[in-house]
Amino acid sequence: MDDFQGKLACKNNLDQRALEVMEILANPQILTLGLKYASKLDKRRLVEKLMDLATKLADETDDLGVTVGFTWL
Repeated sequence: MDDFQGKLACKNNLDQRALEVMEILANPQILTLGLKYASKLDKRRLVEKLMDLATKLADETDDLGVTVGFTWL
């Protein structure tokens, strides 16, 4: 899977699928791109869910002692 599938899911009003792809990838850089793309398409609910996911991933990596850099919108 790659970011293209996330974009395609987002573009075709498959918000839940786009969120699932981002959860599977769990990559801060791709998640940031997904946030920007969802915002561009005015998918406010998806942006909110992706922000929650980003916060969750950041918290999990903090618990592991790993530093992850998110670039917010």
